[in-house]
Amino acid sequence: METLRSFLSEYCQWQRVRNYSDGTIRNGQLYIGQFIDWLAERSVSDAAEVKKPMLERYQRFLFAYRKKRR
Repeated sequence: METLRSFLSEYCQWQRVRNYSDGTIRNGQLYIGQFIDWLAERSVSDAAEVKKPMLERYQRFLFAYRKKRR
């Protein structure tokens, strides 16, 4: 079973091969990595476990996080 981190690594490699900018790749690693960390805090390690309701919870988390920082 591949981990979410390995998928992220493959995705970044795919971007490199297609000449995406270093900044784009770095941002992807950062933001997708933060999502993976959020999932890990909820004991989710398999991509098949990520469903629409979980993505919606993450959106709400981000919205609340941004509101707190303002």
